[in-house]
Amino acid sequence: RETYVDGDFGMLYRYKNLSVEGAVLNINHYIRDKEDQRTVANVAKFYFASSYKINLSAKQAGTIIEPKLAYRVVDGFKDIIDFGTNLYLLDQKLKKVK
Repeated sequence: RETYVDGDFGMLYRYKNLSVEGAVLNINHYIRDKEDQRTVANVAKFYFASSYKINLSAKQAGTIIEPKLAYRVVDGFKDIIDFGTNLYLLDQKLKKVK
């Protein structure tokens, strides 16, 4: 198979604590000749996600939890839904207990 250039295109929209993102993956997969695509398996096509930051403490820079829901489309598989979370601690550091 010959060498080719590939790329992705994505965008993120953020409003206050809400984030919504999406991406079109492996753009060359849409452009290439269909005969060449038989040698490529499990190509990711789309990715969409949304998350919301929730401040768990009264402090300005306190503990924050950010649940995220993502949706992925991959050739050869059923659509995939992922759920995860980020945990941010005070100043992004663990406090040392004395």
